[in-house]
Amino acid sequence: FVIKRKLSFFTRSGRGLRFLERIFSTVQTCTLQGRQTFGYLQEVMQAWLAKQTAPSLVPEHVLARQAACA
Repeated sequence: FVIKRKLSFFTRSGRGLRFLERIFSTVQTCTLQGRQTFGYLQEVMQAWLAKQTAPSLVPEHVLARQAACA
């Protein structure tokens, strides 16, 4: 993905490049976690439309550990 991102100058803007970086990062993170990328993006959009907090990509066990330390 890094090579693709570096070669993706067709975005023509910093905003477009940031979008690609975020999408590539999301795809890779979902893949590593065994999650469905499209399903995750659907959840994000539904939360956005409902003006709710987007679902986290941080695994549940990490969130639980962080909460226990706080």
